[in-house]
Amino acid sequence: MTVKKDPRFDYIPWRVLGDTYKGIKWRCEKPQDKSYNRYGAKGIKCLFENRRDFDDYVSSLPGWKKGMQLDRINPTGNYEKGNVRWVTPKQDNANKISKTGLRHGVIHSKNKKKFISAITFKLPGMGKSKRVYLGTYKTEYEAHETYVLGYRDWETDRKSVV
Repeated sequence: MTVKKDPRFDYIPWRVLGDTYKGIKWRCEKPQDKSYNRYGAKGIKCLFENRRDFDDYVSSLPGWKKGMQLDRINPTGNYEKGNVRWVTPKQDNANKISKTGLRHGVIHSKNKKKFISAITFKLPGMGKSKRVYLGTYKTEYEAHETYVLGYRDWETDRKSVV
């Protein structure tokens, strides 16, 4: 006897794809959109030929679950094949570029020649933040990768203590 899979879990709902595509197009192409200055004004474009091309590619990406978001792997790159993936909101936030122009978890050294990776957090019951330095790197990318791995380890340790 074969077990028939529930089709609701085999595909991404059409509306999710449509809302995602519409949001990308608006923030990349419409100056009246509130996010345009962080996307279209910086030259970020949607390079999918049309909605069908977008739907076909994005629905073939692994890892989609309800509540996930489409993320650009390189946050300064375009929305295009090879530069998008499904991530949780927490993962999406870790890949953003901060107001300083650097990725989260990355600080310029004083002489601006190196990048420092650090995790900043607040401990329960303490008013001040604590910063843990993870190392100094030649490139922003190396520092950010260390931050992502270090943050993942810190989250795991924190959950095991609680």
